[in-house]
Parts: sequence; C-alpha cells; structure tokens
Amino acid sequence: PSHGDPTPELELYPLSIRLLRHQAPQTRAGVPGVQLGGFHFGPGGITGPMNTTPRRYLAYVAAFSRMTTLKQQHQYLCSRLRIREDDMRLWNFKEESNAYLLEEEDHTLEMLGVEDNQQILIEVRNKDMSWPEEMSSLANQKNRMEKKQAAAEKGATGLSNLGNTCFMNSGLQCISNTHA
Repeated sequence: PSHGDPTPELELYPLSIRLLRHQAPQTRAGVPGVQLGGFHFGPGGITGPMNTTPRRYLAYVAAFSRMTTLKQQHQYLCSRLRIREDDMRLWNFKEESNAYLLEEEDHTLEMLGVEDNQQILIEVRNKDMSWPEEMSSLANQKNRMEKKQAAAEKGATGLSNLGNTCFMNSGLQCISNTHA
C-alpha cells in the first residue's frame, strides 16, 4: 500500500540500486609517521590528503522494494556486509555534485525519491573514527579558503581540526612554537 491506501499492491519490478563504496586509501609504506584521516604527520611535517576526494567505485547492484524504509535497507546492508550500524551511512548520489546524506530512517525509498538504477554511496567510518566524505569536504573547503586568504605572519595561524584531532593539533602547535 502506498500513501496510506490500504489496498494491497503487487510490485513486479523492484528498484535496482547501484551501491558505491570508497576505495581503500593508499598508505605511505616505509615513511615514518602517523596517518590520520588522509593526512600524514611525519618528520617532514604535515602533508595534506593524498586524494582530497575519496575514490568511489560500483561495488554492488541490489534490488529493493520501493516501500523499503531507509532503516530496513541500512540494517540489511549492515548485516550482509558485516558492518556495525554505527559505522555505516548512506548517501544519495543521484547527482555527484549534489550528494546528500540520507537520514530519514522512517522514509521509504519512494518517499526519498530514489529511482531505478540510482546510485547510493555506502560510507564506512575510517579507523580513526572520521568519515571519508567529511574528510574530503573539509579538505576541499580548506583548499578553497587557502586560495582566498593571503599568507599570515609566522605563528599566527593554527591547524584545522579534522574529526577528533584537536588534542593532537594543540600538541603540534606547542611543539612548533617551542624554541630549542
């Protein structure tokens, strides 16, 4: 039944949904330091993300009823992919430039406007508890801001907090401003 109509309805053609995943980030093998959210903290200083936009690829094609709720789809994918529910989010990727996080758990795919052969991104939380899409948007935002701002005097600028990096950033700022 759709839109509150109690009449049963037979759905012959479920929605075919193209599920995207992020490609595993490249690591800098053999280089001492710490990798956090795509940034590398090492002896040479802090280097930016290797890829500001995470690479996405078509991982699965699945069929869901248009009456499936987002919560049901999320739970099904978590159980099939063996991912904790708190560690996975779904993004509507109808248009890459206008992608948005799907958060309305009680809405059906029909209510969300999901169409046949539409792309949905499965985002899995990084080991450092950050999200790949947030890291890329922060990095892209930082790149846009750097182009707009002129260079400031030494010691007057700070580091951007990316995820849970505020304590590390404060420690790095203290060390960088300590004279030996």
